[in-house]
Amino acid sequence: MTDLDIVMLVCLAIVAAALIVTDIRVIKAWKAAKDKVTLTEIGDILCMILFAAGVTCCYSVDNMSLPVYVLSLIVTLLFLPCAFTIITPEGIIVPEIKKDCLRPAADYSYDYSQGKVIKETLNIYYNNGRPLKLYLGIKSTKLLTMLNNNYEKHGYENPMLRSE
Repeated sequence: MTDLDIVMLVCLAIVAAALIVTDIRVIKAWKAAKDKVTLTEIGDILCMILFAAGVTCCYSVDNMSLPVYVLSLIVTLLFLPCAFTIITPEGIIVPEIKKDCLRPAADYSYDYSQGKVIKETLNIYYNNGRPLKLYLGIKSTKLLTMLNNNYEKHGYENPMLRSE
């Protein structure tokens, strides 16, 4: 094993340890929430696929040792729970290593917008900052009811109440 392999193993082990702690906290918060909607973030899933494909290409051309390859794929799998956004009536469950995973609903607002590539986009704002953009499963009745009942309005028209 080369020095680069050892450095990569140490770095990947640190990332894996942090992801294990984060995953445990997210899963505990997810199980504690009685009413929840789970949405997938397309960008995170694509990054995971591209990372796994890149690591596999490096391994296949003999630029990477087997332990580094296996640990890289394990880190990719450990990132999977962080690729989901879990919305509850109390707030949104976010992957955090230090703080509480549940951010209160009072800190969030949202709106729906029309995208260029994907027609409907749900933008969720945390303290009026940069929005979290979600695309899949954003028109479920359960989600829309939860958003209407528990989140500050951000000047939008509810798609369920929209007159066609």
